Amino acid sequence: MALYRSLLAACCLATFSFAAPLLDLSVNIHVGSGGIDKVRGVNLGGWLVLEPWITPTLFDKTGNPDIVDEYTFGKLQDPDVALDALKEHWDTWITEQDFIDIANAGLNTVRVPIGYWAFEVSNGEPYIQGQIPYLRKALEWGNAHGLQVIIDLHGAPESQNGYDNSGQRRNAPGWHLNQTNIDRTTAVVARIANEFDAPIYAPLNEPAGYIDGVLEPTLQYWKDAYAVIRNSSHSEAKVLIHDAFQNLTSLQRFMTPPEFQNVAMDKHIYQVFSDAENQRSEEEHIQFACNLTEQLSTFDLELYVGEWAPAKTDCAKYLNGRGKGARYDGTFEGSSKIGSCEGLTGSANTFSEDYKTFLRKYWEVQTITYEKADGWIQWTWKAENADEWSYQAGLANGWIPKNPTDPASQGHLFKFWPQLSESERKSLLDQLDALDIERVNRIYQKALSAEAETNDPKGPPVSIEPLPKGASESIKDEAKQKEWRKIGLEAVSRGEVGVLLMAGGQGTRLGSSAPKGCYDIGLPSHKSLFQYQAERIARLQTVAEKEFGKATGSVIIPWYVMTSGPTRRDTEDFFSKHSHFGLDPKNVIFFEQGTLPCLTMEGKVILDAPSKVAVAPDGNGGLYAATRAPLSPSDKSHTVLSDLSRRKILYVHAYCVDNCLVRVADPAFLGYSISKQADCAAKVVPKSHPTESVGVVALRGGKYSVVEYSEITKEQAERRDPETGELMFRAGNIANHFYTTAYLNQVEKFEGEMAFHIARKKIPHVDLESGASVKPTKPNGMKLELFVFDVFPYTERFAVLEVERREEFSPLKNAPGTGADDPETSRRDLLAQHKRFLENAGAIVKDGVEIELSPLVSYDGEGLENVRGKSFSKSGMVGSLEELDALV
Repeated sequence: MALYRSLLAACCLATFSFAAPLLDLSVNIHVGSGGIDKVRGVNLGGWLVLEPWITPTLFDKTGNPDIVDEYTFGKLQDPDVALDALKEHWDTWITEQDFIDIANAGLNTVRVPIGYWAFEVSNGEPYIQGQIPYLRKALEWGNAHGLQVIIDLHGAPESQNGYDNSGQRRNAPGWHLNQTNIDRTTAVVARIANEFDAPIYAPLNEPAGYIDGVLEPTLQYWKDAYAVIRNSSHSEAKVLIHDAFQNLTSLQRFMTPPEFQNVAMDKHIYQVFSDAENQRSEEEHIQFACNLTEQLSTFDLELYVGEWAPAKTDCAKYLNGRGKGARYDGTFEGSSKIGSCEGLTGSANTFSEDYKTFLRKYWEVQTITYEKADGWIQWTWKAENADEWSYQAGLANGWIPKNPTDPASQGHLFKFWPQLSESERKSLLDQLDALDIERVNRIYQKALSAEAETNDPKGPPVSIEPLPKGASESIKDEAKQKEWRKIGLEAVSRGEVGVLLMAGGQGTRLGSSAPKGCYDIGLPSHKSLFQYQAERIARLQTVAEKEFGKATGSVIIPWYVMTSGPTRRDTEDFFSKHSHFGLDPKNVIFFEQGTLPCLTMEGKVILDAPSKVAVAPDGNGGLYAATRAPLSPSDKSHTVLSDLSRRKILYVHAYCVDNCLVRVADPAFLGYSISKQADCAAKVVPKSHPTESVGVVALRGGKYSVVEYSEITKEQAERRDPETGELMFRAGNIANHFYTTAYLNQVEKFEGEMAFHIARKKIPHVDLESGASVKPTKPNGMKLELFVFDVFPYTERFAVLEVERREEFSPLKNAPGTGADDPETSRRDLLAQHKRFLENAGAIVKDGVEIELSPLVSYDGEGLENVRGKSFSKSGMVGSLEELDALV
């Protein structure tokens, strides 16, 4: 979500210069009771006043569909049964832990609804009593944890609005029709104000002032209730009166000083209780909230939005009353269907990422708007099966921030805002839009938690076991290899195979600023890594055509090349300069790896310069999100996944660019994976020795994972199979994977569960105090990375194929002359392989002779039958079989 710009646009702010004040939610503070600047709180709905939609199970357990409110809860079942159920509910629905959690969420207020019947019942009213001890607990817990408590009288005799939240659902309210009802209510307020020490008393919730005859007695009641509070033992408390659903303009100058002191107005804002509101688009919901700014900021009393929610529909079960449906899906009497409620209510596990993004945006726009008044109290803290209403669920699922005073917890990004030019401000906002700050915060918190859990010596032990017997197979089984190769090559011939290349890195360690795939490892041909891989694709297409009788040029293996911000243009230019190495340009698709901002050790985004965020690639595991992103700014309608679908690609081979021996779209690997019906598979190579610094594919907690060498003990590393003598932890990971396209389309569903990895680095930055550039000498921050193998534990059907290191793995990691994993070792390993190709075909290659075979001549040693019996005494590079004769 483009947080900053979207909020600017949504709230109709004219220029970017307003961005900093928008995020500074403490501006224009009206200091209220207890020194609180802005009220930020939650309602404890459904606790001491029942509401069927908040706790539907409590009502459903009665087995009586006529029990629709607290009145019938006591009337239509055995009172003892009702009391037992209520005691259990009161004991468990809200506890001290909830108050602790509310305080830890950065909130300062709780509003506690309670009904008149908790204090007195008469004339055979069937209400069950017992709430008062819990109200006392709420006040104690509030004091203990720094939360001001608003005691809200939520229900009056014969109902002030006819809703179930008043205690009694009726066709019309009856409270205002009988002075005795009003007098009883006033007496309850007097008792509350004398017996319970609270900073704020709300004498009555939501009287239905829109019904004829209700408003006039309500306005008089506010004055009478004010009087009894001022004459109570807590006479200094704030009196919070409800607007009775009137336009605030009509209430200007009502109960204002000097005659009335310390009075505040309570306004409730929902957009779900009419057909028209349910029909609003998401942007219209947001715009409506923004449009309230002037009304809320100019009212002459202190003003709280005492109830509101990020819900955009009335889909929650029983929200309109038990036994009543929803307007949104047309099940409410007299309504017409607007859409399906599926995925819009219930558990957040069913919510799409887009819906969660809307909930976040809507939540933030509302809180920003409502703080133009004196604060807000969301309805409600928790709900049994309506997470879109629940503050608790919003915190847990990320659409409500941990710190409501700085929703993204990144206000320092605007430190230099006043000094920036308009173009610099625009540039900064563009970067923030692209980065999705809220997602960054979620990733950071999850990464920290995962790291702490891993490093906690007191935590529960997690078993790490080698791959079980039968979990992997070896390419050395020649009979199976031939069978797998045939299956894989046939899939290639049918156009069912695509290739994903991870090529976002630069050759910095190699002394080059160019993309790593452009690097020349010093072969006689001076071909780049990109060219070698392109020619392997071309050769494999030809082999598939010949073996399966396909027309020349009919077999296509689309090549999806993942670049990064720093390498994309250079990569595309390199391919263009070399005519895409003979491949059809329309079958070479470039896309870009995502980035994440670099963070301080405390999780704050680092500024590289006053108007520039420090960013880094999000790791090769960013591949998955990148396949869902637009291919380019100029092509926002297509993604890698949509292109795979368009081409009817069923299987995908993914690999890293820096392996000169990689068998691109290896038919044997494809066939093995297909035969295993694998969703995801990995190629591995045997570890060269027990202490080799390489991650191994193993079982962590019973699930396939890559376990780093530092995570296994010396004993585990040295453990050997008693039958074969081979290392038990031997399956060295080489970032070479198979996927079904169907699986790639499913990754988004569990991607949020994967924890990013923290890499602590020295990150250049701007000093926030002086504005000077700083180049640190020790790690000062962190980069967050997801690894391509992080999906393994979430894979149901996983397979592992062991291949020979000398044939398939020679990584290019280090600078020339290092002696390991450097250009010289890559060159050596590739030329040694070509020598084996010739010798396996029956040729003799004399010592010291180096022959480079173009991939266009042979993919993996095939097609060299005519060299049998020939002796090669000259070194050189050959681009065709005919050129080999010159080296004899």
